[in-house]
Amino acid sequence: MTVSIAGRGGWSDETWSYLNDPRMPAMEHGWKLHVSARPADLDTVTALVLPVLSRHVCHAKFARDPDVLRRLNSGVVSAGAVGKAITVYAPADTVAEIARELAAVLRDREGPRVVSDRRVDPRAPVYYRYGPFTGDYRTGRSGRLESVMTGPDGRMFDGLAVGRYRCPPWAEDPFASSSGPSDEPSAPHFGGGRYTVTAGIARSPQGNVYRAVDRVHGQPVVVKQARAFVGEDESGADARHRLRNERAVLTALDGVAGVPRALDYFAHRSDEYLVMSACGDRDLRREVLRDGPYRDDGTRPERALSALASRLLRVLDAIHGRNVVVRDLKPDNVVLDSSRPGHCHVIDFGISERDGTGPGGATPGYGAPVLRTTGPAAPADDYYALGATLFFAATGMDPVIVDGDHTVNRDRTLACLAWALPGPTHREIRSRISGLLSFDPAERTATADRLRTGTVGTAGTARRPARPRIDDDLLDEIIEHTTA
Repeated sequence: MTVSIAGRGGWSDETWSYLNDPRMPAMEHGWKLHVSARPADLDTVTALVLPVLSRHVCHAKFARDPDVLRRLNSGVVSAGAVGKAITVYAPADTVAEIARELAAVLRDREGPRVVSDRRVDPRAPVYYRYGPFTGDYRTGRSGRLESVMTGPDGRMFDGLAVGRYRCPPWAEDPFASSSGPSDEPSAPHFGGGRYTVTAGIARSPQGNVYRAVDRVHGQPVVVKQARAFVGEDESGADARHRLRNERAVLTALDGVAGVPRALDYFAHRSDEYLVMSACGDRDLRREVLRDGPYRDDGTRPERALSALASRLLRVLDAIHGRNVVVRDLKPDNVVLDSSRPGHCHVIDFGISERDGTGPGGATPGYGAPVLRTTGPAAPADDYYALGATLFFAATGMDPVIVDGDHTVNRDRTLACLAWALPGPTHREIRSRISGLLSFDPAERTATADRLRTGTVGTAGTARRPARPRIDDDLLDEIIEHTTA
């Protein structure tokens, strides 16, 4: 829909439609309001918000269309963008009044929680935080530009929206006595106090993952959160649907060695949580980054690349035996246990298919080149992801995805592999990874068969990767890919 208010300037870019009020005083930072919405409700919510803003002095920006909002709410653009369908920039003396009016017209509307903000009213998707109105940046310790706000006393405060509410020391919260409760369970307990959180594993826009202890049985567990309305697709399925799918898949895989067990499932307000058995203390990505790549040169038998390949394939075979296709095998989803060398687990079945059905999705470089947009996935799809995962274990690099042509990306990936594993010592494992990364499912399946039996052979029809021409454009792409 068209976003306009009489007397205010308006323009759009690829993401936002802006409204600027000429009466608005110049402000570098202040209290911002965020209105959350689901993509299908964006036009309705915008129509409700515009009359409120027309009565007040303020700037505002609106997600340009439902597809843009769907991308923002996925967390792919930025974790801090989730839930921010509309942003209102208002003077401090009227921001509370505007917020109350917005909450009144948006009562009982739904949208993703804005985790960097506090909620104005628990019955409405209106949030607030103190943040920058204009861009002010400095170079941080990492060399990257960081958003900052400078207070009246000259002190600087980080302007970045993070996974919790923060307020600079010079600002007084205008909603302190009336803001709604947090949607997160009271840390460090979950599930009515049964699970005590001991550490965080991962932070994600779609939900966090925690280590915890089951106080009833005294055993370590992993608790995975799914936030409501985050990552919503065109059918309305969101992170909670994928967590429910993971629960169903784990139930179907109960008893399979190398897969966590589903132990409990509960809801807290609109979010949902899956409790699983703990599998290990680190994932493959962290281990490779800490200890270096896997090799078959005999120097570290416990970290032999061919042994890792065989272990992962055994787990995949057991999973496929239950009519499940993982669809998301990658280094982050391979868990290792330092107390049990040689053991590995496959985790994260949110987009897995069971009996030919699932929510869909893929991780670029690990599944996207071979997963079909229609029709059920097949075990051969997981073999491609196995090849990509072994490539990471051998090189410490993700598969190349800088080109729009999957063949170019695959050939550059194999060129990197040949550089990382040179000579006759690694010829067989190179051949197997190359075969697993074939776009031909029959060739991937044949390569997996050779890996099971230990048969020495070549990777069928896989062609020798051409060396890419090194120029400034390619170097820029590689640097961007590596530092992303």
